[in-house]
Amino acid sequence: MKGNPLQTIPDLLHRYVVPAAPPMAWSAAPTRRRSRVGLAALAGILLVQGLLSLRLMNTAYQDEALYLYAGHMYLDLWFGDGAKPPQGFLDIFSGAPYLYPVAAALVDSVFGLAGARFVSLLCMAGVTALIYSLTVRLFNVRAALAAAAAYAVIEATTYMGNFATFDAPALLFITVAFWLVVRFDRRPSWPLMIIVPFLLSLAFAVKYAAAMFAGPVVALAVVVAWPYRGAVRSLLRGVGLFAMTGVFIGLWVAFGGFLQGLRFTTIDREINTDASAAWVLRLAAEYGGVFLLMALLGGVLYLRSQRLNEVPLAQRGPEGAVSPGKVWRFFLAAGLFSSGLLVPAYQAYIHTQVALHKHLGFGLMFAAPLVGVGLVRLMGRHFSSPQFAIAAWLLLLVPGMQQSEKLFYGWPDSTMLMKLVDAELEPDDLYLSSVPQVQQYYLGDRTTLEQWVSTYDLLDPFLQEKYLKYVEQTRFDMIMLDDQVEPEVNKKIQDTVEANPKYRLRARFYYGQGELFGNYMIWVKLP
Repeated sequence: MKGNPLQTIPDLLHRYVVPAAPPMAWSAAPTRRRSRVGLAALAGILLVQGLLSLRLMNTAYQDEALYLYAGHMYLDLWFGDGAKPPQGFLDIFSGAPYLYPVAAALVDSVFGLAGARFVSLLCMAGVTALIYSLTVRLFNVRAALAAAAAYAVIEATTYMGNFATFDAPALLFITVAFWLVVRFDRRPSWPLMIIVPFLLSLAFAVKYAAAMFAGPVVALAVVVAWPYRGAVRSLLRGVGLFAMTGVFIGLWVAFGGFLQGLRFTTIDREINTDASAAWVLRLAAEYGGVFLLMALLGGVLYLRSQRLNEVPLAQRGPEGAVSPGKVWRFFLAAGLFSSGLLVPAYQAYIHTQVALHKHLGFGLMFAAPLVGVGLVRLMGRHFSSPQFAIAAWLLLLVPGMQQSEKLFYGWPDSTMLMKLVDAELEPDDLYLSSVPQVQQYYLGDRTTLEQWVSTYDLLDPFLQEKYLKYVEQTRFDMIMLDDQVEPEVNKKIQDTVEANPKYRLRARFYYGQGELFGNYMIWVKLP
């Protein structure tokens, strides 16, 4: 090589500089090849999500046990000669007891608790897949993959994916409704005016609090249709969806038989002081704060610049779409982001953190497309800066794994307990338990509701006096106390049972991780 070799280095480096991407190359509509690659990547994301959920292992939580036990009672009533389920199921459940509990009990009859939990995993996998699909429609494949990858690893997703309660199917119905209004944004569809309200009302019947998200679905149905159908027809679309959703929900309330349960768990729920608003918001920030910050970043960057263009067919095209302006982008971003704030705002208002870690997953589903946009913008054109997006994703993955694991082991493993109960069980025995639902579920038809008294019942002063006398008179054959469930009542029971020489402590064990830990004690009556 002639001349000074060092002089050729800048020339060599210049040959490998990636040129700036043309705007429309970044925003091109999905090709068949791009769609296939995107679906293959989505399959990998869903596999990771499934593994993150299935790694969580514990015996049945009291809510799971209660819903499955109730479902079995309905099945026995409908298809056998079982007793009629108590009215309490309708009065205290946060969803219709003859919907999800019955479906889950059918699966449980064949595959056990693992099968019922796997149904939840399928529901949550469906939610992630629909997030991908609707984000492709709103933005592009890259943003869709980033949105799915982000939502798949957060605590709410992995936890609900292995938890047999109302939450996962209710969220799936809401997501399907949201996907439909996005998928059919460019054409009028009368069936949509029936299907979407029915899905929203079904989500409400499965879990009453899900009605909170009917509003965001309807509002976003107006926003996404605006560029294609104009202001008047889009608003009429929203009015029609809102009215039909109200009709379907009204029919469920009128004929569903769960009005008292709806009032008790949702409408007339008392505002309490168990947790301050600041404490609830702090927990919400812990479980979903990073995700919402990424959604905010995506919304701000999208509002600032439509391109790198994530909106397919943004220019006026054969379907009559107009180029979305900054005002439209603001309404879309604001609608998606604000939906993610509904749960923390409401639960801070009523001062409760109960199930906050699950409920956040409902709102974060709406915010996920913006997270996808934010991650794509961090990567830049041609993945020029992938390290920033990877670091942001890890900020979701690592805490999500830690939080879901801590929460999933936040109740006692009942394996030892059930061995003891099995050894002592007699048809006429009477039992006092902090969580009788767990024992009732595992024992099935070997026991009856009348054999069990819950420490929750002792919150009533009259019943407290009655059952403490039962302890003094040694009428309970076994007493099982979890010191994290109704601790003040438990202390009175423990003092009373320890003062009775006819009881002996049969077992004591500890459970939990981190800040969530407890102590389980079991006394049996001496022969």
